[in-house]
Amino acid sequence: DVLIDASSTSKITALTVAGAASVGIGVDVGVAVSGAGAVSLNDIHSTVEASAQDSSFQLRTGADFAVDAADRSDLEANAAAISIALAAGQYAAVGVAVGASVAVNNIGNSTLAGVEGVDVTSLTGGTLGEVSVTAESDARIDALSVSAAGSASIALYAAVAAAGAGAASQNAITNTTQALVSDSFFARSGSVTVSAVSDSAIKAEAAGASLTVAVAIAAVAVSFGIALADNQIDNVTLAQIDDSGFDSEGTITVEAASIGRIDSLAIGAALAISGGIGAVS
Repeated sequence: DVLIDASSTSKITALTVAGAASVGIGVDVGVAVSGAGAVSLNDIHSTVEASAQDSSFQLRTGADFAVDAADRSDLEANAAAISIALAAGQYAAVGVAVGASVAVNNIGNSTLAGVEGVDVTSLTGGTLGEVSVTAESDARIDALSVSAAGSASIALYAAVAAAGAGAASQNAITNTTQALVSDSFFARSGSVTVSAVSDSAIKAEAAGASLTVAVAIAAVAVSFGIALADNQIDNVTLAQIDDSGFDSEGTITVEAASIGRIDSLAIGAALAISGGIGAVS
């Protein structure tokens, strides 16, 4: 038998966490400002190639000829940020909290099983076994981005509380998977299979939430939460026979298959509470 094989397995597991808290208490005026940000950037780029080029093989009866290339990539990334601000003063209080988290993940691999300029014949004149040229790629991204912000201000006359939270997740899979046979000849072979298969999946979740509380005679509370998930699968999958001959006693199969799945969830939430004679939220 002739077996030419190449395989690659890649895995990234990333966790990024950021937190911040601020407390401001003043006799007359209290001010608290807090900000936290978490960013996770991850890339997998690999090249996997199994090939036979410019060669001649004489095989015994029933011997198989196989060229196989396989790639498996898994990327798991989590980013979280939380920010809290508390302010209190006798006359006035101002509290501001901002939290942001970003996860950017990319998988872009090349997987090739190739036969070029190859002659395969039977040493004894009998029928050879199976001929297979296969390329397989499997890519997975699992991303979570979460941010939270909270602000509270308490004063007798004037209080302002503001909080904002934003979470973003951007993920892309751009794989190239090819099984190619060119300028080759196979004499008295069994079944022939030239196959390229690509399987990709993205699971992305993003959530941003904020809460503000302001209490005073004149109170203002402002809160916003934003979540964004941007996902893309753009693969190239090719199985091809070009300028080649097969003296096959079995079936000849040329197949290419690409499977892509995206599961995405983005949630943004905000709550503002103000209490006083003149209150705005």
